[in-house]
Amino acid sequence: MKEHQNVEWKQSWRDEYLKWICGFANAQGGILVIGKNDRGEVAGLANAAKLLEDIPNKVRDILGMVVPVNLHHADGKDWLEIIVEPCPSPISYKGEYHYRSGSTKQELKGAALDKFLLRKLGKHWDGVPVPYVGLNDLDPLAIKLFRKLAKQSGRLSAQLLAEDDAQLIEKLHLTENAYLKRAATLLFHPDPEKFTTGAYVKIGFFRTDSDLLYHDFIQGNLFIQADKALDTLLTKYLRAGISYRGTQRFERFPIPEAALREALINAIAHKDYAAGIPIQISVYDDKLMMWNPGQLPVDWSLEQLFAKHASQPANPDIANTFFRAGKIESWGRGIDLIRQECLKEKYPAPRFSCDSSGFRVEFTFPQNTPTLTVTGQVTGQVTGQVNGQVTGQVETWVARVIEACPTTDLMSAEIQALVGIRHRETFQRKYLDRLLSEGWLERTIRDKPNSRLQKYRLTDQARLLLKKGEVTGQVTEQVTGQVTGQVIGQVEAWAARVIEAGSTTDLMSAEIQALVGIRHRETFQRKYLDRLLSEGWLERTIPDKPNSRLQKYRLTDQARLLKKSPATGQVTEQVTGQVTGQVEAWVARVIEAGSATDLMSAEIQAVAGIRHRETFQRNYLDRLLSDGWLERTIPDKPNSRLQKYRLTDKARLLLENLQKGSPA
Repeated sequence: MKEHQNVEWKQSWRDEYLKWICGFANAQGGILVIGKNDRGEVAGLANAAKLLEDIPNKVRDILGMVVPVNLHHADGKDWLEIIVEPCPSPISYKGEYHYRSGSTKQELKGAALDKFLLRKLGKHWDGVPVPYVGLNDLDPLAIKLFRKLAKQSGRLSAQLLAEDDAQLIEKLHLTENAYLKRAATLLFHPDPEKFTTGAYVKIGFFRTDSDLLYHDFIQGNLFIQADKALDTLLTKYLRAGISYRGTQRFERFPIPEAALREALINAIAHKDYAAGIPIQISVYDDKLMMWNPGQLPVDWSLEQLFAKHASQPANPDIANTFFRAGKIESWGRGIDLIRQECLKEKYPAPRFSCDSSGFRVEFTFPQNTPTLTVTGQVTGQVTGQVNGQVTGQVETWVARVIEACPTTDLMSAEIQALVGIRHRETFQRKYLDRLLSEGWLERTIRDKPNSRLQKYRLTDQARLLLKKGEVTGQVTEQVTGQVTGQVIGQVEAWAARVIEAGSTTDLMSAEIQALVGIRHRETFQRKYLDRLLSEGWLERTIPDKPNSRLQKYRLTDQARLLKKSPATGQVTEQVTGQVTGQVEAWVARVIEAGSATDLMSAEIQAVAGIRHRETFQRNYLDRLLSDGWLERTIPDKPNSRLQKYRLTDKARLLLENLQKGSPA
């Protein structure tokens, strides 16, 4: 018998080998051989008869199980064979849980131990009850949305859909005794991160692996995350090629929309939420990579995943609710659907990989994926001289509207269909109002904005761009040529402070009030916050509940465009033959403070001006480290209470150049 993952040889007995027996019992079972060396040669046991009695007793007393111990003879020498069967319940060695993995024994801790114990007890992570949260804490609008989706899918009976919310949640198996399960908080609570760390989707656009251009955090319940993440990818991150057949217009994204939707829903439904890490989607010019923490089912390989297989959801309660809502199938066909959609539309086949950190799918864009631009003009007040060409880019949905309008005026509903937004109020506030305020459209009946006969037509600005043939796709912001003058924007100082602070994180009303410096709340609300919203600098994160206590405010695309351009007074991109970056004000403050001494985390937080520690850690300190401005003084112990942070050579070079009055 050769040594392999289920067989272990030991030359002599030691009591610590009870850990190996524990590991075999918690895994797939195995055989522990006592009396053979590493080469498999029988070394013999002088006390075989005594061990034949002691080992079973120790296994029983310490591990609480019974194992057969067999005595064998070879070449006049004795050796023992301990046969360990897999145990359906978890086995511990003095409070430790060991597990046989490959040819090694590992002690389970943390999330791995939680997952192991739940599996042994026949439970899943999403089925664990959550105390101190009740039905009244769930979002009734989320439940209402589920009812609508379930009715459309036809996967719930009309009788069940007619039940009240409490009965519906119970029939979906989202309760245990008097408690809601974790799945219920993820699916229907307005703030799932209150109960599950990392329960959101993170999307970023990268020029290179180390050069992040912009990013978004998609938060909310899982239904909102699925819809909003897909919408954000299609409208902000992926460029669509546009073609015509006769008068009919076609868009072709670099990934089939159905394949992207299936990959996203699969990631949300099957994610290992115990890991506390968000789903991460990295978009490049030539590919999209989607990663989520999670593992294949035990003893599965990627080959089995690609073949016909039964459905084994990692989160059965979440998967069941998604199935009832028509979001997923229940036949284990998700991977096959992604591959088939790419094959059908003649796209490159996606690549799947899985390791100990998680599961990843990579979509490679077709080689003819367009990089299309709109050449615009610098508007506003310009002082100095601008030599060269500043090239902006409109978003895909704006381009769709502009291209649809040259031959006919459009009704509001027609524009809404072009944009692809279902909710009318959201379309009105975030899309139609923007098209009007940014000068792309104008009303045909100006003195009666609410007329039922109202239509919309292109402005001269939009027709000029269309006439040049330069409205051809989605652009973020690009600077080509050389800009040697100075563009000066007209935003007020208090608004600029808010825009700068909001560039890295969503803000609470009180945080904005502190930035503006107004003590009286009603004055702040009426004269400042309302202006930021009406002038298009900020938007609510929960638009349908403006007075929600969880309400936050984020920058609009208009504000982000201003933030990235030289128009804020803080230059973030200058072109003087080459592009020279300059840091944001809060980064500069930290660099200046760190020039004389190493800083504690709390000192950096104070300099950055962020009150909430987790927000500071995630959106500020991690950025200073990842962008290469700071480094730890104790790098091998990142969580040490003595940890401090010092400037990197990159930061010191920038500081030196700034002090000399030259660009970094």
